[in-house]
Amino acid sequence: KALEIARKNKIIGAPLDAKVMIYGNEDNIKFIKSCESDLKSALIVSDIEILSDGQGEYSSDQLEGISVTILHADGNKCERCWEYSNSVGTNDKYSTLCSRCASIIEKQDKDQESTITEEVVEETEEK
Repeated sequence: KALEIARKNKIIGAPLDAKVMIYGNEDNIKFIKSCESDLKSALIVSDIEILSDGQGEYSSDQLEGISVTILHADGNKCERCWEYSNSVGTNDKYSTLCSRCASIIEKQDKDQESTITEEVVEETEEK
């Protein structure tokens, strides 16, 4: 719901534009942190920050002790995954990609080079 409101208020255009700041009490924070690695994917956002101090802009009667604030994510948009990241532009060869996507493409390039090399060697041995 908070993402919808942020979109309506033009804070974000799409969920991947968002950084979600989650505020909660001690018990809630423990649970949220146990799910932290999956939250970004589940919410389809670029970044999540979990905080025990403070109060977010949006809260729900259904989730007592939890509130959130939606901000525009920091960094630049990755052309491959569309997530915003401060690592976009740090790889000279893949300057429009985040570091995660750049490493995936680099691995694919190396695998492709290995396959081509193996094919050339096989063709040479057959002759």
